[in-house]
Amino acid sequence: MCFVTRGSRCDNRFMRMEPSAPRARAALLVDTLRPLRSLRSNLGVALALWIALALVVWNVVFDRVLVVAGRQYVFAATRAARGSGPYVRVDDWMRPAERRALWMASVAGGTTLVAGLLSISLATRRSLKSEV
Repeated sequence: MCFVTRGSRCDNRFMRMEPSAPRARAALLVDTLRPLRSLRSNLGVALALWIALALVVWNVVFDRVLVVAGRQYVFAATRAARGSGPYVRVDDWMRPAERRALWMASVAGGTTLVAGLLSISLATRRSLKSEV
């Protein structure tokens, strides 16, 4: 317990002093609005992080599909150069790989974003339910 005399300061930072009646109503309003404000800012941070994760997933999947297609082309070109088979063109291998990479990356990034939006929605509903 902390006893405060005139001119001295209390060393207990966690002690709450009860305000007078008009101040109590204003404090009640502020206390009910503060969680909503923090919820809104947390929501924005969560949304930004999920968007960033979706972009990273898109980039990783796109890059991986193109790398695998490039390795397959090098293997096929090496086999064609050693044997008497026809010449293998890089354009014939990489054009379809670009389209495939675009679709696969878009599906993976979109799925990540949808999962993030659903989890944010569920977390927001739970948070609002627990506050009320």
